Amino acid sequence: MSDLLLRDVRVVAIDDDAAAPTEPVDVLVRDGVIAEVGPGITGAEEVPVLDGGGRHVVPGLWDTHVHMVQWALGQTRLDTAGTASPSEVLARVVDRLTWGFDSPTGVLVGWGHRTGRWLEQPTVAALDAVTGEVPVALISGDGHHGWLNTPALRLLGSPPVDGVVAESEWFPLYDRLQRLQGRTRSRSMPSPARSMPPTPSGWSGSSTWSSVARGSSGASAPPRACRRCAPAPGSTPRAWRTPSPPGCAPAPPSGPPTAWSPWAR
Repeated sequence: MSDLLLRDVRVVAIDDDAAAPTEPVDVLVRDGVIAEVGPGITGAEEVPVLDGGGRHVVPGLWDTHVHMVQWALGQTRLDTAGTASPSEVLARVVDRLTWGFDSPTGVLVGWGHRTGRWLEQPTVAALDAVTGEVPVALISGDGHHGWLNTPALRLLGSPPVDGVVAESEWFPLYDRLQRLQGRTRSRSMPSPARSMPPTPSGWSGSSTWSSVARGSSGASAPPRACRRCAPAPGSTPRAWRTPSPPGCAPAPPSGPPTAWSPWAR
């Protein structure tokens, strides 16, 4: 709407040296530009009218509180947005660790969750239970707290905590996390797959991990078919030699491979 007549509004002075009317006035906008300011504007009957009812009006605002860097970084992080409980976040963490992740620092970083409406608050112990020795730092959607496991707390030099690290205690840790970017993963840093304890069934991942992913507290889930092994329609299958990648269901079959086999190159 490029033309508009605002009735009964209080104009807010933007410049310190600019005088603003002390009483409500009308503001006429034509072609997106303020054309007239004053009481009882006439001669604009064809212009749509909006009754301000004494509300304040300003000529325009720029939203300077936009974290473009955070938005860009968020594209490379584990997405934890839209989760309604710690268990939902843990399931996403489990899934990412199971299938592997690429990080120059060896830290799995997540971003996006909001704990304000969660009935259960996150704990370090719950995160430790599914992450092993892989440092994991999960950042809230507003950037004002971090849910870290014990290896990440140690890496960033934080004292032990039971829950999230928030506000003034969190910001220095976030700065240290950012300074880690670009560092090469240490050779002694365990890969996500190696940090998962083997289960009796022999596949990577523990019964605790799989039960969290399933949202249950009982026996472990059966191994899932590996997305990296499953052929996509119209694509050349990616194949693996034994042992299969973390989370792959079966052991390699005996005998010659069939027309398509995840274990044949």
